Amino acid sequence: MKNARSTIQVLDRAMALVGVLSRVPGPVSLSRLAAEAGLHTASAHRILGALMAHGLVEKSGAGAYDLGVRWLEVGNRLRARLNIRQVALPYMQQ
Repeated sequence: MKNARSTIQVLDRAMALVGVLSRVPGPVSLSRLAAEAGLHTASAHRILGALMAHGLVEKSGAGAYDLGVRWLEVGNRLRARLNIRQVALPYMQQ
């Protein structure tokens, strides 16, 4: 998460959880997710439930959480509209 927080606390907390999920390989337990995101377990559980409802997070049979397939859809949409040459040009010129 960036140093500056937005004014919507629940979004900041949700993105903290997504950040942990994106850094850790494989499914993560609720307690570890909450600890690494700096949240109470109950808050993390509630937010993860909302993220699961939107397909952004999935829960494994063992009760651990992982990123959902919805992120793949979002990434593919971004990739389809992204002009990689335009994005890379400033870096290549440096």
